[in-house]
Amino acid sequence: SVQGAQDNGLLIAGVISGLQIFQGSKDRVLQGMEIMGAVTKGGIRSGGSFLTVLASPQKVLVWRPSPQKSQVTTVDGIVGLIRPLPDGNLLVGSWNGSVRLVDQQKGTARNIGRQFDGFVWTVDLSPDKKLLALGSRDDTLQILDYPDGRMKKRIQLDAGVTWLRFSPDGKKLFAATFKSLHVLKTDDWSVIERHGITTTYSNGPSMGLSSRYLVYSEGRDELTVFSLKDMSKKKIRPEVPSAIMSMSRVVDPDILIVQDKEFCLNLIRMPATTPFTRLCGLRAPFSTASLSSDGKMLLVSGDDHTVRLWSLDDGVQWFVLPTVIGQVAAFAPGEEYIYFEHGNQVRKLRIDKDLIKMKAVELLKRAQEKAGACLDGAVLRPLQKCSK
Repeated sequence: SVQGAQDNGLLIAGVISGLQIFQGSKDRVLQGMEIMGAVTKGGIRSGGSFLTVLASPQKVLVWRPSPQKSQVTTVDGIVGLIRPLPDGNLLVGSWNGSVRLVDQQKGTARNIGRQFDGFVWTVDLSPDKKLLALGSRDDTLQILDYPDGRMKKRIQLDAGVTWLRFSPDGKKLFAATFKSLHVLKTDDWSVIERHGITTTYSNGPSMGLSSRYLVYSEGRDELTVFSLKDMSKKKIRPEVPSAIMSMSRVVDPDILIVQDKEFCLNLIRMPATTPFTRLCGLRAPFSTASLSSDGKMLLVSGDDHTVRLWSLDDGVQWFVLPTVIGQVAAFAPGEEYIYFEHGNQVRKLRIDKDLIKMKAVELLKRAQEKAGACLDGAVLRPLQKCSK
């Protein structure tokens, strides 16, 4: 069903599993929201910057536009891939199959390549920064010129594409699917090798993953580590009680992450098999994980609809951000910001380490000074009337 809120030009398109909030004056989707059941007819009320939707007799949703300074771009479906590029551009893929290149310096965004028929799941930039490889759950990959975005080649593979990586010399492209690891020559894009593997990185896009290894589960208690350097396989047994071996990833620089049945993340420095730390807080499988360049921060998105940042120096969880789906987050170059999915939006948040590490008393004092008010019991009072 389609319903309107006329005083602010918004339309709601309700479907069985969600709704889209559409702004007619700008001809764009503002937000996608996932719900269970269709939107109740006649249940939309708007006022100011809020829109209230009666999703069912038991559920009411209240929507408010995000601050423009935190919103980087929007796409035509749920954001499924965020990849910051070395030149400062940002590549964003959607669950609807579109790929958007965002030039943050110019404040422009445009679609590139041909729209896929499935989730856009993985991307890699060639070492000479002239080619983009894009992979989708529709069993295809596209090779594009960069930065103009013209498609050079569309390649059909045997299953959904979950991971892509150019070799350091740019002469090969490794493409993992749900069934195989394909090795392609980049001079003619022919497949020169094919290796049988099990499902690799099926929950969430391949963000921040190792440039040297693939890891996948073939047994209950062990993992297979596949070396891209010599195409060799090695089986390992991580010393993680109640491990979910299928929920494992190797991130640069060669840190193996194994999730256990309590959804805690166990971090192992390969080739060791014993964790050096265990990070808890997630309440569902994790989707993406990336280490900062100095190896001191771990950024994780999860199926509990959150993005979390941990300090690896002390294991402290610095913050938790709510998302709509929770499938993807990424560090910006230099780690001054993080990018994360919020429905059909990419948002950014500055990492203020001084603020994060501040003690609670100091943080409260700064918040009061900035707001010009304080809490006196349960009453909000002007700062000058607060007790010292």
